[in-house]
Amino acid sequence: MKKIMFLLLFALPLTLFATDLDISATSSNFSFDSNGSLDAWDPSFGGKIAVTDKLTNRIDGTITFERDTVSGNTLSARGTYRTSFLEISGGPSFGVLNSTEDDDDV
Repeated sequence: MKKIMFLLLFALPLTLFATDLDISATSSNFSFDSNGSLDAWDPSFGGKIAVTDKLTNRIDGTITFERDTVSGNTLSARGTYRTSFLEISGGPSFGVLNSTEDDDDV
């Protein structure tokens, strides 16, 4: 039992070497207010957090949460298959928490 626990504790950090964490911040004055009209005077801020892991030699997986000044909040997951001349990727994207406080459509 002690050997198994030692191997698990030793092997766990080895799997984290292939994980990539991206964090970025953005700002723009091209944004919409709660009425849907373009309000170019007030700057708004956003950002992005993405975690990418190399699952196999040719397959990567990415989970991303992005806050954009125009499109709002987006949560997406994407799988990518790569060869020497081709890259195919696909996955779902969801808009989350994109309603204002006044609306009851959440």
